[in-house]
Amino acid sequence: MSNSINNSADNNIFKLRSPFLIGFLTNLLNPKAILFFISFFTVIISQLTPLYIKIIYGIWMVFCTGIWFCIVSIFFTSNYSKNFLKKYSIIISKIMGVILLLISIKVVI
Repeated sequence: MSNSINNSADNNIFKLRSPFLIGFLTNLLNPKAILFFISFFTVIISQLTPLYIKIIYGIWMVFCTGIWFCIVSIFFTSNYSKNFLKKYSIIISKIMGVILLLISIKVVI
């Protein structure tokens, strides 16, 4: 009996950690995110900035990014947003397609 309880607890831990780990690794290995942070820090931080300020900036960015992803995950898993996206996904896709097309035309011209 206790063995089935332990297996159930292990399965629940794996289910809880899996989305977190997948999201974490996806963002960590995302080249766009890496390039964003490198470009952001090279613009904001000079070589003369003290090390402790650089560490504070790094911790602050980790904190802000974590909060942002928590807010996004809560929003997109809510019933309201699921229903909204289900109802308007075709319209949203068409609008985004037009916007991206206009941006690409602007870049080419």
